[in-house]
Amino acid sequence: MRWRARAATRPALFRNRRMREPIEPSDIDWAEVVHEHGAAVWRLARRILDHETDTGDCFQETFIAALAASRAAPVANWPGLLRKICTARAIDILRRRIRDRSRTESLEATESLAASAADPADTLAGRELAARLRAALTALPRQQAEVFTLAVVEQVPHAEVAALCGLTPNHVGVLVHRARARLRELLDERPAVRPTTGVPARS
Repeated sequence: MRWRARAATRPALFRNRRMREPIEPSDIDWAEVVHEHGAAVWRLARRILDHETDTGDCFQETFIAALAASRAAPVANWPGLLRKICTARAIDILRRRIRDRSRTESLEATESLAASAADPADTLAGRELAARLRAALTALPRQQAEVFTLAVVEQVPHAEVAALCGLTPNHVGVLVHRARARLRELLDERPAVRPTTGVPARS
């Protein structure tokens, strides 16, 4: 794809190319930010939400929040920052969706969050279970849900998750372990949800 080709032929963006340091917010080209990272943000939001309108809302909210963050302090790790913001926004949207039972499509989402992730995420190959996991994910404490999504769904290394979230790698491991245990309990408790149509899981 074009965006991948461009990314592969350039040095790291949004840094001083000689000093290798974060550049000032006033120097950031936001068209470049969206071009280089937009596809990854969209995929992450879509994987968590499996809802076109919600994905678009999450996409916009992520870049608005990233703009605010870049004004507060220089950004050295754009992919990491955008992953963290997108994950938090998507889980918030998912919580609102689950609460709004009038939107019947909310619990009929069928795309797997992470077809290749470890237990219990690997059970998402089942469409019905994928919808139930989305609902269960919203019942986790905010930090657990975000760390689990980053570390297990997105498969971000624990050290990077720790740096993004202001934690130690050991703490990340503890949160992932607790999230897995709680998700197993919630999946056992929640009634099955009948899916309708689905989309292919990520390869």
